[in-house]
Amino acid sequence: MIGKWLSALQPDSGPEDEAAAQQRLRLACAVLLVDVARADWEEDPRERDAICHALCEQLGLSAAEADALLDEARDAQEQQVSLHRFLRTINEAWSAQRKRELLQALWRVAFADGELATYEEATVRRLAELLHLPHQDFIQTKLRQQDRAD
Repeated sequence: MIGKWLSALQPDSGPEDEAAAQQRLRLACAVLLVDVARADWEEDPRERDAICHALCEQLGLSAAEADALLDEARDAQEQQVSLHRFLRTINEAWSAQRKRELLQALWRVAFADGELATYEEATVRRLAELLHLPHQDFIQTKLRQQDRAD
């Protein structure tokens, strides 16, 4: 009986719920990218471009959609004390392969301005760990992106 009550309290999973879940996932991805860009305390247009490119590539968004999502993510990142809810959203929804693709995008943002700040590397390392990716993925992805940046 308690199970019936609890299930009655759960929202129906319809198209609107799926759309809302997709939007939460998109926002979570964008917030992590913004977190890396802000790690060195400098705003660089090349980092913004790298984030928008990653959002288009990773999530299939148009340039206008990516730009709007980036603005929303910047606001959300400023208001959050913790990235836990964003990380949980990604960890629950994405496979290890999809998270490795996100890690690649995080590194692209870190290298976008032509130099890797210590805080950017530390942020990517922390996010990779919280995305439950092995350290080997962290290193291999870093080296690939570093070669591309040179």
